[in-house]
Amino acid sequence: MDLEKLKTIWDNYDEKLDETLEINRDLIKSLKMEKVRSKLKKFIIYRSLELLFTIFMISLLWDFAVSRIHEIQFVLPAVILSIFFIIGISGIVRQFVTIGMMDLSGPVIEIQKDLILLKTHILQVIRISILSVPFYMAYLIIGFEFFFNIDIINQFDELWLAANLIFSLLLVPVSIWLFLKLSYKNFNTRFVKKLLSFFSDVQIINSLNLIEEI
Repeated sequence: MDLEKLKTIWDNYDEKLDETLEINRDLIKSLKMEKVRSKLKKFIIYRSLELLFTIFMISLLWDFAVSRIHEIQFVLPAVILSIFFIIGISGIVRQFVTIGMMDLSGPVIEIQKDLILLKTHILQVIRISILSVPFYMAYLIIGFEFFFNIDIINQFDELWLAANLIFSLLLVPVSIWLFLKLSYKNFNTRFVKKLLSFFSDVQIINSLNLIEEI
């Protein structure tokens, strides 16, 4: 076999090897993207259940407020909690819109950008939720009245009410600090990652990891 034939065979072999590697890369990408689709579907299911629960809670709060429309100690907490729940709904809707606009067959870098945008929307909802913590008394006021028919504003000890009011005020700077801490620039810190995972964001984090592998 002369050198020219050997070179031709070798070039053909290189070409077939490149084709095989390209096919393998496409196959790996396809498998990983299928996992991303699966995780996004799970995420949508979780968020859909959360959305239904939030709508249910708002309907209960409105019904509660209307039935006690002349009692400001009940109407005001119901309005405050409804505002936070409505903000939560808008956040979930933005997440659905972001997922709906994703093109999982497109460039990997664009998918990664969309997933990061989705994480941003999730983080915004968490930040708003944290700001609602100082208003925990609203839950107590409505809960005691709804389940036990007890008006804690008028029936509980003034010292107990004052202690809870002071505690609520102390929670304000803590909530503000957490709100500022949970920013986009801190996405990769351990604290933010754990908090995102705690709030059912593990599907998105895993999806991002798969995209980074691709």
